[in-house]
Amino acid sequence: MSGVWLRQTPPWIWWSLVPIFGGLAIAYAGVRVKSPGWLGLGLVVTTIAVSSASSAWMPIAWLFQVGFALGLRRSFLVKTCPKSQLVAPDVSTAKLIAAHRGRVNLNTCSKDDLVYHLGLPIVYANRIDRLRRDGFVFRNLQQLQTYAELPASYLPKLSPLIVWERGQTVTDDLDWQCLNTFSVDELVLCGMRPNIAEVIVAERDRNGYYQSLQQVKERTGIALGEYAKLFA
Repeated sequence: MSGVWLRQTPPWIWWSLVPIFGGLAIAYAGVRVKSPGWLGLGLVVTTIAVSSASSAWMPIAWLFQVGFALGLRRSFLVKTCPKSQLVAPDVSTAKLIAAHRGRVNLNTCSKDDLVYHLGLPIVYANRIDRLRRDGFVFRNLQQLQTYAELPASYLPKLSPLIVWERGQTVTDDLDWQCLNTFSVDELVLCGMRPNIAEVIVAERDRNGYYQSLQQVKERTGIALGEYAKLFA
């Protein structure tokens, strides 16, 4: 829905094309989004246009008037889009959303924030929520792809919308696929509890390699927080 919303042209954009008094349309937009800066800009543009109405500067003033209006269009649409419809189609729009609505902490935000603020489909929001309830703490965007199986195409758009707590963003030293290759002793040396390592290795030996961390949980019945913390 946000794609349709962000492609529309608000009526005030057309009003801004009116010579001399089109700046009032920018002022109107400022009133709509409660922006004193936009309101002031519209009034200044109108004043300049009126003062240059009978001079050779009038076409230039009109171009500036239209340019300002078009430049504010996307920001206006982001600010007025209903919360349930606003999903960032690209990084630049995500930055506008962050500037208008703020950023959220991935580890503490509500499921509604995951869906309506970050724009995640409910299936991924549910996965993230389950991981958090299992005790897993996300420390970087890549972990969303690794543990929640979020498509890589989402990551750049999420970056401007997420805030990490101090000391939370780190680089993974271990890859989760070591669960497919390490012995029990090697997993224990990495910090895993012996009984957890034994179950994971035994299940791997019986039924083959794991395809994802979520599958490790499903096949062993062990909460993700018990072993995923090794890779954070």
